[in-house]
Amino acid sequence: MNRNYARGARAEYLAIGRLHEAGYPTTFRSAGSHGVFDVFGFNRRMGLAVQVKTGALSKSQLAAAVAQIEDAVMPKGMKRALWHHLGRGAWVEYVVG
Repeated sequence: MNRNYARGARAEYLAIGRLHEAGYPTTFRSAGSHGVFDVFGFNRRMGLAVQVKTGALSKSQLAAAVAQIEDAVMPKGMKRALWHHLGRGAWVEYVVG
């Protein structure tokens, strides 16, 4: 298995755990879809679409990821975010749009 893929998949599963803890009981991972978002969480009131990043991100990479998220067409009641997994349990969360 590709090392970068494995690292990203692990971060996505950790993100799913964070979604559960944040009150989103229904979650799924869009593995292999090549879409904008990696994981989704839903509760009775709303949904959250998350792009998960790992490793070092330059300012230009971050700006490109945020622009891609902002351009995504979202249904009503759906929020979007970028979560950057820094490793060892550390995360930076960006709410987009």
